[in-house]
Amino acid sequence: MLANIRNEAKKNHEMKDEIIGRELNDKRDRLQKIELLLTEPATTQAELEKLTSDVRRLNRETQDLDVKIQ
Repeated sequence: MLANIRNEAKKNHEMKDEIIGRELNDKRDRLQKIELLLTEPATTQAELEKLTSDVRRLNRETQDLDVKIQ
């Protein structure tokens, strides 16, 4: 019976190490991605408005081309 408990404890330790190790690696990866994002310059409201304007213009141009093709 003591051997069974030891085996179960050993399995639990191995599972714990595996799960915690995986979670730790995932959290490190996530932290690196966040740190990378934080080092990038902030996007200003003017930049966002310009991008929105560009998207609208490209959508209009695409629609115009679709009409010409049909």
